[in-house]
Amino acid sequence: MMKRIGNELSVIFVDFRNSFLTKRVLVLFVLHFFVTHIFLASVRRFAVNVHHPVSAYGFLFLFYDMYYLLLFMFVCIYYFSNTPFLNYHQIYRIIRTGKLRWGIHQIVNIIISSVVLMGAVFVSACIVLFPQLTWENDWGKVLYTLSLTNMAEEYNIMVDFTYEMISRYTPLQLLGLTLGIGILLISFLGNMMFTVSLFFSRTAALSIASLEAAFIIVEANMLMFSKLIYFAPFTWMRLSRIWDLVGQSKPTPSIGDAALYLTVGNLVCIVLILWKVKDINYSKHIKKE
Repeated sequence: MMKRIGNELSVIFVDFRNSFLTKRVLVLFVLHFFVTHIFLASVRRFAVNVHHPVSAYGFLFLFYDMYYLLLFMFVCIYYFSNTPFLNYHQIYRIIRTGKLRWGIHQIVNIIISSVVLMGAVFVSACIVLFPQLTWENDWGKVLYTLSLTNMAEEYNIMVDFTYEMISRYTPLQLLGLTLGIGILLISFLGNMMFTVSLFFSRTAALSIASLEAAFIIVEANMLMFSKLIYFAPFTWMRLSRIWDLVGQSKPTPSIGDAALYLTVGNLVCIVLILWKVKDINYSKHIKKE
């Protein structure tokens, strides 16, 4: 039993390594790093000037900025743009493992990729802020100052370190919530694109994912459609936005509801993938390396 589990994990690891360690992904992460640098460089400059380190958990507030989130979600869309992950190498693997097992491997790879993509933001932020970092479970003087004063405007800091989030949660609590929602959301994105590409085409998957990403901006600006947020799951990553709408007594899913909806969405996609993958048409989806 343990040997079989070990073999399955080995196959999954090889698949993930082959999809992750590519020039395409390397270029993607380099571009993502420069975007993170644009958003956080001024925070580091402020920390240097006041002679206080920045909490490493400050990277969480990047996800609450709609423009950074929009760019990040397009990074994720591009990462999954090779869905349904079929090439000649994968066809050989399907022949060896069977369609159902292959489908399960791809789903697990999507979940692992979700964790890595969230981790990439943390790593990028730490590199940008280094060595002005502190790892204590406290928001620190820098973030408190930026949330309570107008220093963010003076230093042209693009990230909004909202005091409501700082006062409501400890760094570890907000880390758990943000990572949890983020991993569920990116997994849903990957599984949704996998599902749509199996039933329709890669183009349809990319179109739907891009439309959902655009809703991040649309939802924040089209105030007359107050319930649009229920159809814009990418927006649920902006936890500060959810609390802001709660404070205004406007329609919005709670953080718990968002986690539930994303979990159900993932499960529905997984069921559809495992049902459809048994009848997959190679010639329709094949993509050369």
